[in-house]
Amino acid sequence: MTTTINASNSGGGGLVQTADASGVLALQTAGVTAVTVDASQNVGIGTSSPSFPLTVVTSSSALGIAINGRSSDNFGSMYFYANNGSTQHATITASASEFRFSSVPAAAVQTFYTNASERMRIDSSGNLQFNSGYGSVAVAYGCRAWVNFNGSGTVAIRASGNVSSITDNGAGNYSVNFATAMPDANYAPVMSVEESGITCFAAFNNTVQQTAGVGRIGVFLGTGSSGYDADQVNYVVLR
Repeated sequence: MTTTINASNSGGGGLVQTADASGVLALQTAGVTAVTVDASQNVGIGTSSPSFPLTVVTSSSALGIAINGRSSDNFGSMYFYANNGSTQHATITASASEFRFSSVPAAAVQTFYTNASERMRIDSSGNLQFNSGYGSVAVAYGCRAWVNFNGSGTVAIRASGNVSSITDNGAGNYSVNFATAMPDANYAPVMSVEESGITCFAAFNNTVQQTAGVGRIGVFLGTGSSGYDADQVNYVVLR
């Protein structure tokens, strides 16, 4: 049996405690369990079987989480509220410590707020959007792969992200093999080289087109078309 502390609204009232060795504690109001602390120290509100350190269940299958810090009347807060697939956000007022809910127009959108202003969202297509000097919340286009490698002698990766290997196809001709392929070949690579005492540049190697799984780099001397193995080659993919 569960150890129960009951705030009764009938009979003698007050607290009624029933002890046992189950390791589960239930707090009841009017004879109905409101809070459960199980043997794993999971706390459940509105449920007798909490699955997580804090589990909250209501009759509308809704869950609200708020993180709020207040200094005088300036609120620093983040709030998200999910209810049956739709999403709402809370506005924190400076005049009172309260949440005021308002609906977000599109369903299945997750929004994040600080100081009652939207700063970031995940839209219904899964795009991450944020406002970091943009002036408004906009889609964040990320770096999908990058590599810094030795292009002379034996080709070797110094450091990288989402790049499995580099292939040396000849003088100044390299393939960048992605660990996880791009969705298509329409990504935008940015290239640069570093070589002491020699003028050279990196560009598309138009002899072979880039693919979703392999990027192409050409390194050339001066303004000519002679391929050259540079000491350091840098390659970044944006999409």
